[in-house]
Amino acid sequence: MIMLPHTLPAQPVDTAAVQQPGFCWRARPLPRCRVFPITEVSYLVPLASSRTDPVPPYNYGDYRDVKPRMAMSIGAMRNESLTRAQGIVVTLGFDDDWIPAIEWRNRVWLGATRSSADFGVGYTQKNVFIRPPDAGATARNVMAHGVTATAALLPIDLLGVFARGDLLFTPGRSHYGLSVGAQAGSFGAAIVTGAAAAFIVIIIAAFLGAGGY
Repeated sequence: MIMLPHTLPAQPVDTAAVQQPGFCWRARPLPRCRVFPITEVSYLVPLASSRTDPVPPYNYGDYRDVKPRMAMSIGAMRNESLTRAQGIVVTLGFDDDWIPAIEWRNRVWLGATRSSADFGVGYTQKNVFIRPPDAGATARNVMAHGVTATAALLPIDLLGVFARGDLLFTPGRSHYGLSVGAQAGSFGAAIVTGAAAAFIVIIIAAFLGAGGY
């Protein structure tokens, strides 16, 4: 039998295979995403903190530099390879001040899933209490400046465990804190933020209602 050459029909182009990764609202590794936002809400409890002890004759109380607090982080990251992403994140801590920290964040993807480990380092500042030099002086808060470092493990992009260490300085003294906690990200952060906002609205409405009597 003589085999005659013939033309094969044109094969369809796999557009998914050649499509370039772009922006994703939920964090994913390459090849699905190139750039993604960071939205996190966390609650941190200090394991260790510098403090100002109540020493007579001042008797101002026991002031820890780092207290239990909520924090909100926003930023953006870019996938640089199949296993690593990096970007910049700004964190706002809600305790006795609202002063932001800025950090360089690195993410290691744990396989091709949503699991990841984050590591960051950056600049932070915070108001800390300074005991006056003598009994007649006025107690005051001083702005401390320093560095912050973070580590997080996220089995999924919605929930994770989180740790933060801070080292800050004022003239003649250093201040430190080590905190651990849980964080919600992506849609989880939106749910937590919405619930907190609804709670605040309810409290305000109850306060205004009570004031109307």
